[in-house]
Amino acid sequence: MKRAFWIVLGTLIVIVIAFVATYQARPQVFAPHFFEAVDRLDGGTKVAFFGDQGYGEDAQAVLRLVKAEKVDLVLHLGDFEYLDRPDLWREQIAGVLGDDVPYLALLGNHEEAQWEGYKAEVNDLMGKIEGLECEGDIAVDISCHFKNIHFVLSTTGLLSEKIGDARNLSHVKFVKDHFASSTDDWRVCGWHKNQHKMQMGSKGDEVGWDIYEACREEGAMIATGHEHSYSRTYLLSDMSEHTVATTTSPFVFKEGVAMAFVSGIGGKSVRPQGQATGAWWDSVYTSLNNAKPGALFCTFGSTTDPKKGKCEFKNIAAETIDSFEIVSGY
Repeated sequence: MKRAFWIVLGTLIVIVIAFVATYQARPQVFAPHFFEAVDRLDGGTKVAFFGDQGYGEDAQAVLRLVKAEKVDLVLHLGDFEYLDRPDLWREQIAGVLGDDVPYLALLGNHEEAQWEGYKAEVNDLMGKIEGLECEGDIAVDISCHFKNIHFVLSTTGLLSEKIGDARNLSHVKFVKDHFASSTDDWRVCGWHKNQHKMQMGSKGDEVGWDIYEACREEGAMIATGHEHSYSRTYLLSDMSEHTVATTTSPFVFKEGVAMAFVSGIGGKSVRPQGQATGAWWDSVYTSLNNAKPGALFCTFGSTTDPKKGKCEFKNIAAETIDSFEIVSGY
């Protein structure tokens, strides 16, 4: 009788130990894989947009946010670590995201002092992006195809360029020439600087309206940095006059209408709102809103429709500040 009792007790103890061990192992071994799969069952191409990064904890927190979002591509909208140290900028990225992350970057005004050094680092990063096909020069104008998106990126307004001069207008021609035969589902224009009415700070007109209008005519989303805040327009039918085409999400991008945004709180600092909010702005996030650094995440396409997507601005506190749906109507 005693022998049977101890056999039963021993068996129960073994079962309990096995159950506890399995239970403890599940969240550590199985859960992360499961949630990674669930997080990206959207079927689209997810891009992180941010600029004005800086060097230090806030910048690294934004990179950790980008990593957590499991993006397919980063588009850094100019102004890197602000120290004229291309090596430090690259080390900061690699320290959080690894050295083979799909990382595409525009040069900004804070790269001008070490232009060639930053250009070399950006080109090296571009060479690591599987499936990226580009034509042009990242330090002037470049046209890139990645998955289902056509990017046309520019250094307009940099290196002492003046509005309306030959070099300034050459960027406009590049945009028109390269979008003219575009067959991708989505179109994105990108550069660093802004026009005064296309940001919420106190910066003046620095690139001219011609390039905004060229991208709007092609129906391309316009991504900029430079001002240290986040702001996004409605869908506009005229950029220079700030004419609103629609205020309702989902926003349908097609020839003649587009929206512009500034995603300039990548970690350097957050600035206050320096002018009144115009009727063309849908979302404004500055230090007056106690804004925290973050990035805009856009998923272009989905499992059910390659021409439907969604964008969200998230900060490093995991708060969603802005959210809207997008449709490709080319």
